[in-house]
Amino acid sequence: QSEQGNRNPFVDSVNWVCYIDFETLTYIGEQSTPCTVTPNGIEDQIEGDFSVSPNPSNGIVTLNLNLVQSQDLSIELLDIAGRQVSTQTGSFNSGISRQNFDLSNFDAGIYHMVLTGEKGRNSLKVVLQ
Repeated sequence: QSEQGNRNPFVDSVNWVCYIDFETLTYIGEQSTPCTVTPNGIEDQIEGDFSVSPNPSNGIVTLNLNLVQSQDLSIELLDIAGRQVSTQTGSFNSGISRQNFDLSNFDAGIYHMVLTGEKGRNSLKVVLQ
C-alpha cells in the first residue's frame, strides 16, 4: 500500500507531488518550503500573502499583495483553458500593495491570475459573474 493510502505506485493527486522525494521515491512528510505544481514541474512560491477581492466579481478586482521582499512581478490572467487573456508587469515593494484590474470586458467564468517573480510563482483563482 502506498503512502497515499492506496496500492497505486504512482502519484494519483497533484497535492502529493510536493511530499515525495523523487530521488529516493520516499515520502518526505512535512515539506520544508511551499511549492506549486505546474505542467513544467514543482516551483517555489513567492513569499507573502495574496488575495483577489471581491471574488467572485462583476469585473473590477483588486490584487492584494503583502510581499516579504520587493520584486518585479509578471501578472498573467489565464482562462480556464490556460490561454493568456491579459498580462501586466510591475515593481512591487515589500509590504502591502494593491493593483486594480478591470476585467469587465471578459466573459463570465473561472480565470487564474498567475504571479511570477524572481523568487517563484503563485496562482489565484478569480471568478467572474
